[in-house]
This record gives sequence, structure tokens and C-alpha cells, in this order.
Amino acid sequence: MSAFRPGDKARLIGLIRKPELNQSVVTFVKFEKDRCVVSFADGTHVKVREENLQAGRPLLQMPRFGNPWQASAPEQRKKMREEMAEDFVHEMGEPLSPAQERLFARWQPGQSQRYHDAYETWLKSGEFDVEFKRDGNVYYHPEMVIGRGAHATVFLGIVPSDGREVAVKVHSQGNGGDHFVKEVQAMKMNAAVPGVIQYITSFEKERIFEEQGRRKRRREERLQVVILELMEGTLQEAMSRWGDLSAGEHIDTICYVSRSLLDIVKQLNPNIIHRDIKPDNIMIDCRGNIKLSDFGISRMLTAGQDRLYTSAEGSSLPFTPPEALRSKLHKTSDLYSVGRVMLAMMLSDATMRRMGDSSLEVLVPVNWPAHSRYAFIQLVRALTHQDEEDRAYLDRLKDQSFLYEVIQSHPFFWSQKRNLSFLTALGNYYSNCQDRPPERDRIVWALEKAISKACEEQGMHRDGWKAIACDVEQDESRRRRIEGAKWNADLLRFFRNKVLHEPELGPGLLHRLPAVSVFCWEALLCELTTQSFPFHEFFGVAESL
Repeated sequence: MSAFRPGDKARLIGLIRKPELNQSVVTFVKFEKDRCVVSFADGTHVKVREENLQAGRPLLQMPRFGNPWQASAPEQRKKMREEMAEDFVHEMGEPLSPAQERLFARWQPGQSQRYHDAYETWLKSGEFDVEFKRDGNVYYHPEMVIGRGAHATVFLGIVPSDGREVAVKVHSQGNGGDHFVKEVQAMKMNAAVPGVIQYITSFEKERIFEEQGRRKRRREERLQVVILELMEGTLQEAMSRWGDLSAGEHIDTICYVSRSLLDIVKQLNPNIIHRDIKPDNIMIDCRGNIKLSDFGISRMLTAGQDRLYTSAEGSSLPFTPPEALRSKLHKTSDLYSVGRVMLAMMLSDATMRRMGDSSLEVLVPVNWPAHSRYAFIQLVRALTHQDEEDRAYLDRLKDQSFLYEVIQSHPFFWSQKRNLSFLTALGNYYSNCQDRPPERDRIVWALEKAISKACEEQGMHRDGWKAIACDVEQDESRRRRIEGAKWNADLLRFFRNKVLHEPELGPGLLHRLPAVSVFCWEALLCELTTQSFPFHEFFGVAESL
């Protein structure tokens, strides 16, 4: 038996084989053969252990509203909808108007949990008119404002033709007209990208009204309207509620959001540079999916182009890449912003004020696993490199076409088990090369230097790993061999042997030598295109390279 019931919403956590699915929202279907069968939004079913399901802690923690349609069959929904309409008629003391009847017949409650009460109150009031008409009617209420920006005001809306709950983004004349045009163009161009907020339609409309004063006069105002799918809120709002996250939940959430953003930017690139990636423009839908919004200042790169010159207009300063301040954009500019968003999530502070002048080493939470701390620091340093030509390991990759695959395979996104598998694979390779000195093999020589660097990063001598290995090793003769080891790469064989023959020691070794994994991974980036490179699976690229 399971504690979950059919229809319950839950979030995936602690998955090792497919960590990219952690934090995904799923629906519980049934319990079968000691496994929970759950479904994703697209209808795909998977089986997981019950400990991999977490209830009651959505990524975006917003007030929950009662919803009589939740987990109900279509015929039950119709009956409940009719009962709801009857209750409203009884409460208002008058029959529903034809427009109200049509709206009740088509409204699909349950799309938004956050705004359910607002929609219900709105329908109950009967205060709606067809304010906009283009490709179908769109209802909206002028008092139901859910967002204001520099260029537009966003209202709750509903499309009676199909019952969708939508966001109505209205630009008034003289307030971001160019922003409106560019945003619509970019959203149409990227309509097929799953991580871009869904564009429904857009149009312009004239509004005529009378100004009050000593002399009344008629004034025309041109409204530019974009209809978008409704989001539950922003990453900025979500981060304000992360105060009670455990270390594991905090890391899982950062990994989930970061990988989602990287996937979106990968699909936009190399054609579009968003330029305004920040927590306030990263939206979260009712299923917990990450969406990118506000393409108003985005720019296009032509084929083969990796930079362009433009105005200094850009995102808020904490997330703006340094080259943008020099009126220059680069294909890695959005990656800089993603790195800064990762920093903001680590701090749980969208303003970045908590960062001050402190170093990353000081800021990363001490309760994080040590290997996650070092990997996070190295990834953020790479993404936020001041020189756009060296950013995101671009300077190390001989073939830059799989830049995003490599970044998404970074050790920060690895589980403890994956880290140990990587170090074991390195140990196997080194053992097969032990008949020749490290300087004769480019891969081994790269690992030799990486281990020295990792030890120094941890505040030890470049062969400081020997003291730790001797402390773990019980056999006296093996201790002497460790102490007399000529090469630092001998650590990899020691690691391999312990993980294979004494697996219970593996996590402890990883904890005491946490920087080795990420530094070895970075050292191998230059060798990805080497013939017969044996570690493709840890870099997200195919062996055919």
C-alpha cells in the first residue's frame, strides 16, 4: 500500500539514474509491485520507489485554494459545474445571463491553484465584458492585476471559446511599443521551444475615453495586447519561500531550475540572445515547469555570427554580463546570466545583496555535501567568467558545437554514485596505462595535473591525498606503496580499488577529497575530441566524436 492516492500530485526527488527528472511534478496513478506508477503532464508513465516521491512542498509555494474539480472525471466535472452555477444563481437571486451561462459551460477550473479563488470570485460577481476581440473573445477584469512592469500591465483573463485561463499583457501607447513588437516576434519565432511561455495571440486596439477636467475632451489610446498562458508565479517569488529547504532539497531545486534554463537557452541559441534572464522573468507553471518570458529586448544572431554590437540596454545589473555594459553581446551572454541566477538561488536572494564582496567559498552553504560545494563553485566560475571568449569552458572545447551538452553534464548535476562511477572509470583507465609514465599519455598527464590542483584547492600539499589514503588503508605494505607513489594519478587506482572491493569506504573518500572529481572532469575537456576518448558518457556527447 502507498500513502498516495490516485490523482495526488507529488514531486520526484533523489533519482540517481535520471537526476534531470528530480523536482518534476507528477500525478500518482497506482501502486504496483512495490513501485509507484506516476504520470507526467504529457501522459508518460514511469515507475519509481515511494521514497522518490515528495508531497506537500511545491517548488513555488503559493497559497492553496479549494478546487471541486481536482481529480474528477469529466462527467463529474460537468455535474459539479452545473451545481456551482445553481449555487451562484441562488446566491445572486437572479438567473445567469447568456454570457455567464456560456462561460460556466466552458470554464476549466483547476488550471491554476494560485488564482482559483480570484477566478471564482470574478465569475460570481458577473462583472465581465468582452474587452478584447480578435481571434475569439477574451474576458478580463481591470481590477485583477497580477503584474506590472516597465512596459506593460498584466491582468487575469479567460478565453470563453475553450475555457483557458490566460494572462492578458497590455502595453499602452508610448509605453514600450518597440518592446511589444520585438517580444511578439521573438515569441512567435520560438513558439515550438517547450521552455518558452506559450504565446496565444496578440493584436492592437484603440480605446477612446473622455478625460475629466475643466474641459472635457475625447482622447484615443492605442493598446497593444499579448495573450499568454497563465503562470503561477516567478522564480523570484519562489525563492522568497526557500528558507526551510534542507541541503538536499536546495541542491535538487537549483539543479532542476538550472538544467531547465540551460535547455531553454540551448534551444534558443545560436539564433536568439534573450538578454534579460533574471529570477523575475523565469516563470513557473501550475505543474512546476520552468518557462522563460519577456523577450522584449532579445536580439538575433545571423548564421555563423557569435557576437554583435547593440545598445547597452539589458537585464537588471546583478544579472547583466560585463560585455553588455560595453554595448556588445556574445553567444555566451545568456550563460553568464544563468550563472548569476544560480548564485541567486544558492543565496535564496533574488536581489543578490547578500553576496556583497564575499567570495564563493564563503557563501556556499557549509551543510552542502563537500563535492557539491566544489562543483557548484567551479561551474558558476565558468559560467560567469568575465571574458566571454573563455566563458563556460569555451576556451577548452576544440569542438564548440556540443557546448550545452557538456555544461548540462557538469559534476554539479551528479549524484554521489555518479561521482564514484567517474572516479572508478578513471582508475580503470590509469591501471591499464601503468606500464608507461604519465607524461607519455595526454589523458593521464592531464589527470596528474588536475589532482595536484585539487589538493592545493583543498589547502593541502599537491600530494596531500597520500595522507588521507594512508589513513584509510589498513594494510601496512599498501601504505608504504602509497607513501612512495611517484605520481599523483596513483590516487585514481587507489580510489578504484576501494570503491570496487570496499564500497562502504567510497563515500568517505569522496567527502575527504571532494575537489578531485570536478577538477579531473575539467581537465579532460581538452581531450574530448581525442581519438578513442573513453569517458564520453560523463560529458553528454556521443562516442562517434
